[in-house]
Amino acid sequence: MGVDTVAPANREGAAALARSLAGLGHRRFAVLAGPPGLLTAADRTAGFTAALADLGLPAPRVLHGDFDRDGGYAAAAELAGSGLDEVSCVFAVNDVMALGALAALRDRGVDVPGDVSVAGFDDIATLRDLVPALTTVRLPLAEMGERALDLALSDSSEPAIEPVAAEVVLRASTRRV
Repeated sequence: MGVDTVAPANREGAAALARSLAGLGHRRFAVLAGPPGLLTAADRTAGFTAALADLGLPAPRVLHGDFDRDGGYAAAAELAGSGLDEVSCVFAVNDVMALGALAALRDRGVDVPGDVSVAGFDDIATLRDLVPALTTVRLPLAEMGERALDLALSDSSEPAIEPVAAEVVLRASTRRV
């Protein structure tokens, strides 16, 4: 038996972000991809990577780690120690990982966005005061909650899937190259 679902546009949002960053002139990317078995992280990585391929750009360097601040920190530290000069932009599959990445880069004297741009996904409210402000993909969480409530209160016997669009928000953590 199926269940009602409100589905965030993880692949589509990550693909839109890749296109926006490429539009700023970025050509070489790294993805802080989270755990390989986590569907949200895998969808975001796949959407971003597929969009780069569609644009004829090289495949990004993919680093896996925990889906939290420390995972982002560790992955960015690994990148900074072994090839940061090969990328112009780092995409973390969630904003909390991006926060960790920014901390790791700062600890290593890397200027964001001067030396490398950083982007995340989710547009979580707790990071809106971050300096530099984080480029991200915004999911309309309030709308998702309203749709989920509507589905829960619906008397339909057929399961519904409600897709929710995402929006790229360019901020100071990325630059034109």
